[in-house]
Amino acid sequence: MAGFGVFGSKRTLVVGVAAVVAASVVGVVGVPVPAGAATIAVSSVSDTVADDGQCTLREAVASATTDAVSGASAGECPAGSGADVIDISVTSPILLGSTLMIPTDVTINGNGATLQATAPGGVLDVTGNSVFLHDLTITGGTASASGVSVGGGILTDSGVVTITGSVITGNAATLGGGIAVGGTLFISDSVVSQNSATTNGGGLNVTGTVFMERVIVDGNSARTGAGIYSLGDVHIDDSTVSRNTAESDGGGLYAAGNMVDIESSTFSGNEAVAGGGLMLVAMSSTLVNSTVSGNEASSNGSGVLAAGPVHIVFSTITANTAPLGEALFGNTVSPELALTVAGSVVAGNTPSDVGAF
Repeated sequence: MAGFGVFGSKRTLVVGVAAVVAASVVGVVGVPVPAGAATIAVSSVSDTVADDGQCTLREAVASATTDAVSGASAGECPAGSGADVIDISVTSPILLGSTLMIPTDVTINGNGATLQATAPGGVLDVTGNSVFLHDLTITGGTASASGVSVGGGILTDSGVVTITGSVITGNAATLGGGIAVGGTLFISDSVVSQNSATTNGGGLNVTGTVFMERVIVDGNSARTGAGIYSLGDVHIDDSTVSRNTAESDGGGLYAAGNMVDIESSTFSGNEAVAGGGLMLVAMSSTLVNSTVSGNEASSNGSGVLAAGPVHIVFSTITANTAPLGEALFGNTVSPELALTVAGSVVAGNTPSDVGAF
């Protein structure tokens, strides 16, 4: 996939915005346009499907999916052709009366547009194999209210979804208030904020794989994993996870999947019962050149609670508060679950810095 590169020494793919822009064929800023694809311009904020001489977003997705015009009147959406580009040119919010299904390979260039759900249900349900979402605000989704309990803002299935330059805010669900990741998600230069889940993953609920670069995950809430809840793989680079609140464990991140890979990132101001900043139960977790500060827990691990093998390198854990326990709490007895710390600073936490079980 053109435009993706490698960061650090790890075999981790992240969105390379500059590389994407420099691709040989570019139709909208920051996203590639496949040769032979059609560009479909959205000209109306309406959420209708009608032969009325306008091209709505819902009609544009249908034209991209079926490769057919949306109506016989002049001004209707043109037929798609392969992996199309939908270009939103309207400035007012697009008020969606039901979840917008995206079952095809497509790029949606928002140009700053807001997609707002006005009825119970998630905002976007993405099942296409390769979908790009650029420069959009996704808000108002209430997936749990419609009986669809996963993905208030965006639900991804088994394909690859790339999100750049976007804001996912003010959504709610049972699982994954902001985004529910079932396939692979690449997200960069974006904000996931003020979303909520009644169970897991206020910001993101991950059962697949997520790659995050320059992402802010802020002010989300859930029972567990308020910022991010993962049963899959999580790769985080140059990002901030802050001010998320969990009723139970993992204020910033709760990870119990295969892999957690964090580099050059900050976890701050998060709150939970245990694992205020991070609760790491995954099969392998690495924290490199990162900062965990100002987090709170009412029991152990105000900064990091390591219940699986965790390796912390060249990182700082400071100013975290756990009235009943330590800021860095992990297993130092079982080799297969060992917490190891190298070249790092663990100091200035209240009431103590390090504890073990």
